[in-house]
Amino acid sequence: MGKKEIDWENLSKRQLNAILKRTAKNIEKESDNDIIADAYIDRCHAYYLLGNIDDALLECNIVNKYKPNYKRMYAWRGIIYYSKLQYSYALDNLTKSIEIDNNYYQSYSNRACVYDKIGEYDKAIDDYTKAIELKTNYAEGYYGRGLSLKNKKLYEYSINDLERAISLKPDCSDAYSCLGDLYRELKKYNEAIIYFTHSLKINPHDYTANFNFGVVYYEMKNYSSAEIYFKKALKIMPLKNNVIDALKYINEYKQSKNKK
Repeated sequence: MGKKEIDWENLSKRQLNAILKRTAKNIEKESDNDIIADAYIDRCHAYYLLGNIDDALLECNIVNKYKPNYKRMYAWRGIIYYSKLQYSYALDNLTKSIEIDNNYYQSYSNRACVYDKIGEYDKAIDDYTKAIELKTNYAEGYYGRGLSLKNKKLYEYSINDLERAISLKPDCSDAYSCLGDLYRELKKYNEAIIYFTHSLKINPHDYTANFNFGVVYYEMKNYSSAEIYFKKALKIMPLKNNVIDALKYINEYKQSKNKK
C-alpha cells in the first residue's frame, strides 16, 4: 500500500503539530532513505504552514543527506526563500527543481510567482503557461497568469484567465480580489465592488482585498466606507508595509471631514 497523501488545505495548528510528532517517530524507526526524505519534506511543509520559516528551511536542508538532487527539496527551498524575500535564491532553487524534472508543474508555477514579484512579467507568463500545459484545468496557474497579465495592463487577457480560474475553483478568493483590483484600475467601480464583495465572503481576513476595497471607496470619495475597510486591513496586518498608505488615506479622510 502506498503512502497516504496529506490534505494540507485547512489543517489546524493542532493537526500540523500532530504531523510533526508523527513524522519524528517515523523517521526514528525508518531505514528507507526515500521515505525519510519525504518525511522531512512533510515536516518542512508543516513548519511552513505554522509560520516557522527558519525551522522549515532546516528540515528541508536535512533532506539532501538522504536523497540528494531531490526535486521536492529544491522546490520547497524555493518557496521558503521566496517567503524570506530572498528572490535570487528562490529562483536558483526552483530552476534546479525544474532541471531535475522538467515536467514538475508546481515549480514552474512557483518560479512564475517569483518572476511576477520582481516585475519580470513575461517570464512569469511563460512559466505559468508551461504549468497550465502540464496540468489540465490548473486553477492556480490561470489565476497566476491572470495576475501577471493584469500587471502588464493586458486587461482583456487577464480577465479571461481570472474568470477561468474562478470557473475551475469557485472559492478562489484571490482571483475575485484580483478582478476587483483590475476593475478599480479601469475605474469600473461597480464591477470592482462586486468582485471584492465575493472575495471577502470567501476570505474575510484577506489583508489585500480589504485594503484594495478601501482604495475603491476612497477613489469613489466614499470616505466612510473606505475607512471601514482600511481599519479592517490594519487589524489584520498592523505591521504590513502597505499600512503606511492606509494610514495616509485615513488621515486624508479625517481631514476632509474636518473641512466640512
